[in-house]
Amino acid sequence: MSQVPQVDKHSGIGAIRSEKLYVLIAREIVRLIEEGRCRIGERLPPERVLIERFGVSRAPVREALSALELMGVVEARRGGGVFVTFTSPKVAPVFSAVSPEEIIEVRIALEPLAAGLAAKRAAKPEIDAIVSAADALIADAARDAYSPHADERFHTGIARASHNAIAARTLEDVHAAMRQPLWGLIRDRTVVAPEPRARNAEDHRAIADAIRRSDPHEAEQLMLRHLRWFEKTYWSAAPSIHAEHETRNS
Repeated sequence: MSQVPQVDKHSGIGAIRSEKLYVLIAREIVRLIEEGRCRIGERLPPERVLIERFGVSRAPVREALSALELMGVVEARRGGGVFVTFTSPKVAPVFSAVSPEEIIEVRIALEPLAAGLAAKRAAKPEIDAIVSAADALIADAARDAYSPHADERFHTGIARASHNAIAARTLEDVHAAMRQPLWGLIRDRTVVAPEPRARNAEDHRAIADAIRRSDPHEAEQLMLRHLRWFEKTYWSAAPSIHAEHETRNS
């Protein structure tokens, strides 16, 4: 099992209070992986050891491990502990590890902008791809189904159609992070049930129509309204989402 060094109380986590503790803990774990001190397939030290070594309570350690699982760096195995799973030599996309709340905040900041730009700049093949993904979500909702792949195709298609390289790359990374197990629980509580599923599909169709009509203001406003609705739905379900996630990993 990997060994975690004692954190210097006069530097690092002990000295930096302007950042969330779980982010600092996640960074330290990532650093150990990058240095080869925690290798792929190895089990991380037990939670109680991490709590003692980092000198923190249980909550930020669990948040750090959940964030790293969200990014695909580790995997929690029921009854077996937490294992290192990432396969690249560096963990560049992880840098500070992100929570679902942070992902939602970034999406609210960037995706309305991307939708407005796509309405101005998208080429016909890009519009067709966006409309196709929205149609797939409508068809799925009609047969009481939901496709996260179609949802991701819709949003990343809009990001690429914005023809803003920074927005496109950032949003593609954000949606890649949303493939992790925790987001499966989030979708179960937000867009998979019949009523929100139908609302989700209709929102996508309305956004696609605005982009097809080359109406940037409408596309931007509809995307913002959709993401605000998703944010509200998420927060109403957040306690049960995190409770079930913790139970699965305990």
